[in-house]
Amino acid sequence: MSDNDVVAVPVPAVRLVLTASRVAGATGVASLLLAGVTVVTARSLGPSGRGALVLVSTVSTYVMLVISLGIPIPARVMMAGRNRRVVVKNYLGLGLVLFAIQVLVSTVLIRLALTRSGISVTPPEDGLASVYSGALMGAFLLTHALYGVGFNHHAAFLQVWGAIAQLVLVVGLAMLHVGSVWPYIGAMLGGASCQIVISLVVLERRLLSIWPTFSLGVWRALIVRGIPAIGLTLGQAAVLRFDRILVGLYLAASAVGIYSVAATATEIVWLLPVGLSQVLFHAFASKSVDVSAITRARLASLAFAVLTALAIYAIAPLAINRLVGAQFADAVAPLRVLLIGAILLSSYQLDAYALAARGRLGRAAAATIGGFSAMFLIDLVLIPMYGIVGAAWASVIAYGVMALAVRIMVTQIRTQPELTTVTPER
Repeated sequence: MSDNDVVAVPVPAVRLVLTASRVAGATGVASLLLAGVTVVTARSLGPSGRGALVLVSTVSTYVMLVISLGIPIPARVMMAGRNRRVVVKNYLGLGLVLFAIQVLVSTVLIRLALTRSGISVTPPEDGLASVYSGALMGAFLLTHALYGVGFNHHAAFLQVWGAIAQLVLVVGLAMLHVGSVWPYIGAMLGGASCQIVISLVVLERRLLSIWPTFSLGVWRALIVRGIPAIGLTLGQAAVLRFDRILVGLYLAASAVGIYSVAATATEIVWLLPVGLSQVLFHAFASKSVDVSAITRARLASLAFAVLTALAIYAIAPLAINRLVGAQFADAVAPLRVLLIGAILLSSYQLDAYALAARGRLGRAAAATIGGFSAMFLIDLVLIPMYGIVGAAWASVIAYGVMALAVRIMVTQIRTQPELTTVTPER
């Protein structure tokens, strides 16, 4: 049997949940490791330094989502069918071009964001941040490639290795009492680079040959199909991170640092729903799952999200004080508010990926952009009045708008997909 053959194998709900649990477990470990990075950098750099780090990461993420042209999502759909090796090789070739553009654009925008927040930047420092931004793009594209060809476990566990590398480097800097933000950005670059190298090794070994190909025909197909996905991916990043930029503009870098701690602490709530959404995407794209299995798996993951949110709400004051110190005590109030949003976001994530995998990218994007628009307008009112707590409530409202919109869209799709599943991952 060739690498590209498709075989009928039904996927029951139990298998979906177990696969999603393994992916979520690995994602959870990566999240905990990155939470460790948050704790170490917050203690070493303080609110202002941590805020600068967040601004670099946030700007890099937005630039990445625009420059990537939305191609990871349609590429994943194409990789779920036949000729996936051809798609992967062209995807990597296009990715090299996008990497170069990412670095160039980031050189300008990162400097602009930092200087606007009162942080001086030298050309070497700007260059370091821009290369990190490019590495972030590379890791992002390769993670989607692994999920696209059905290597769900590999994609999740490679994020763990990237997080381990980042944490080790950050802890080393902290032990040397490094107080400048730039070596820590170098540590983030090291983690992303580690993930890139291992991802390429996995793809090479599993697909035999993944040398980048430059075919304008395939590139054109990826770009044309990816344009609707820009609204989805950029909108998702905007509702998750743009409030941090607004906090920085209205308040200060220290407020960004405090708010980022609150937002990071809620990410554990999404673990199982996000893991399930990644597994379901490939199952939907390859037409390998039925509605009843989806429903049971979805309810199980959302129940996990609710229980996790309740636990975090209870321990929030103690956890913030013990992990990052009393100077971040103001993170407790927005954290508790954002837990409500994290549950809503879990539901949205599952439904939005289901729409995208079924070719309803435009609908998912419209719901996401609508949520971002609501958040942006409400932030303009609430941040000046209530600070970071106002930003948290704006996010909750936005997540609610998005979750409701995509849920309505999904319920309108009643027909059960044909079962023609892809060969399970070995």
